[in-house]
Amino acid sequence: FDIFGNEIDTSHGRRLSGPFGDEKVAGAFISKFLFISLIYLYIKKVKFRYIVPLIIIAIVTVILTNERSASIMIFTASLIFFVLCRYKLQNKIILLIITIFSFLMLINSNSNLKSHYTHIFKYFEDSHHKAHYLTSYEIFKDNKFFGSGMKTFRYLCNDDKYENIDSIFVNDRCSTHTHNIYFEILSETGLIGILFFVSTIFFILYNFIRNFFIKNESYNEILMLFCCFYTLFWPLQTTGSIFSTWNGIFYWIFFALFFSFREKFNN
Repeated sequence: FDIFGNEIDTSHGRRLSGPFGDEKVAGAFISKFLFISLIYLYIKKVKFRYIVPLIIIAIVTVILTNERSASIMIFTASLIFFVLCRYKLQNKIILLIITIFSFLMLINSNSNLKSHYTHIFKYFEDSHHKAHYLTSYEIFKDNKFFGSGMKTFRYLCNDDKYENIDSIFVNDRCSTHTHNIYFEILSETGLIGILFFVSTIFFILYNFIRNFFIKNESYNEILMLFCCFYTLFWPLQTTGSIFSTWNGIFYWIFFALFFSFREKFNN
């Protein structure tokens, strides 16, 4: 049992859920909320040397939840932040060494963590997630322009005509969502939805790139927001549903932050 009284079971790779109980989403919650929280702290003039330990603690905590996708995203986002942040070079090198060393030591110190994370390389070959993606693509082909409708994947995935997808996990192709926001939007809103969504993503990315090369007092805030953007919208990851209540709210918080800060960043 953990400190919240939840029994630790072997489902989902022995994930730790903390206060979320049966929902194995603690790692995803922390990884998506970390840099949003850091922006708030930075605006409140919290010193940079206090922000760094929070990032390292968050990385360690997410790894301990045993959520692979969340762990990889928070780890790589933190590396991006440490490399690009405006901080003394020797301090950045020390931070990178500490972060990488802590990650490797933590993985190697626990056989369950080690087996769970090393197994990820086999995971790219075929998996139930691949079955979700292939099924969602087939649904898109049947509903090219406007999609099948929001939150309809869970109802259509079990259709017999999707039994011919190229996956040994064809019998596990059904879920409440596709586990990737791009496939979800493609299958449920069609070409109209995905073109609008991708155009928005490229518009935001253009603004980030433009501001990285401009001398700006808000550079570290921009970088934190970019790390949040990377964590949420990097396409090669498993995700929750963008149309759900608890997971989707992170995307809308990000959009609100970006467009509210955009004028400030461009000054």
